[in-house]
Amino acid sequence: RFFDWVPFKSAKGEILTVKIAGLRENRILNRGNWLLPATAEGGGSVYRTGSTYEWDDLDGEPTKKARRRIEKRLKPMIGKGYRYEVVGQEAAVRPIVNESKALMGRHPEHEQVVFFNGLGSKGVLNGPYFANELAGYLVEGEELEEQVDVRKNL
Repeated sequence: RFFDWVPFKSAKGEILTVKIAGLRENRILNRGNWLLPATAEGGGSVYRTGSTYEWDDLDGEPTKKARRRIEKRLKPMIGKGYRYEVVGQEAAVRPIVNESKALMGRHPEHEQVVFFNGLGSKGVLNGPYFANELAGYLVEGEELEEQVDVRKNL
């Protein structure tokens, strides 16, 4: 309710957790899907991959359709030399800021309430940068760039 003036829409997104035997990738890959290292265990590494966007069905339940879509994009990403096993699937509804524009900062009337959203599909790549900017703002009192300051984008 504190940021009801920020233009956003809801979308359901799904991700898979996969175990890929023999793959030792420690980077975040982004080629139509993203692949993010989660942990290393046993005979293979565990990764998270996704994601999907569903604008109408906002129930938060995983679907076979999304799993097929993610797997179809995963296969060319890892190549034919690797086999994978799906060990988990998650779905959630997320708020998406229009134009996937990063916005952050304190509420104009309630200083203790902070907004951090709008990272979009590149959030896994851009999130650390913007989190660092927000930390500098909150801890060190640094100014936010005007284009990401939620107060200046009312």
